[in-house]
Amino acid sequence: MKRLSEDFRRMLEGLAHQDAAEYLPMRDKYRVLGIGQPRDTATVKPVVQRRRVALVSDGRTGGGHIGYAVDAARRQRAGLDIVLHGGATSDSTRALDLLGQVRRHGIETQLVELKGNDVQALREYVAQRPSLLLMVARAGDVLSRTFTESALLRSQRLYVPMVMIEDNPPAPLAAMSYA
Repeated sequence: MKRLSEDFRRMLEGLAHQDAAEYLPMRDKYRVLGIGQPRDTATVKPVVQRRRVALVSDGRTGGGHIGYAVDAARRQRAGLDIVLHGGATSDSTRALDLLGQVRRHGIETQLVELKGNDVQALREYVAQRPSLLLMVARAGDVLSRTFTESALLRSQRLYVPMVMIEDNPPAPLAAMSYA
């Protein structure tokens, strides 16, 4: 009976300190609860997910979206995922050309090919990567536009910002005519 009352006391004490324990290390949590030291946790290495920037592309290499994605990944000290869809998944030369352009900048890169329904596949890609910082796409990219529009039509949030870069940069202000 004494053992049961000690266990009951520990449970109540744990409930009383549950909000305070959110920021405590495991060792202190065990000490507060009166439980012996945890097993050797030094041998377990935590899995650290590297932050990622996604470049959503149909394989086209022209335009400023590649440069923007590379710069964003460099600024954030993140890796770059090249998310290919449409014809780019079957055309390996376009995919390798795009990969070569990005790797020249010295950024850790990986290719991700979307299969099936591209919008649903892109949704799943975003949901499976909590370390994704932002997505970059060409403004004329059909999948990116459809992805953002479908989220707006359903009144859903985009959990990752989508930056859409125009193919042709605007003319400098000095070259514009106001006549």
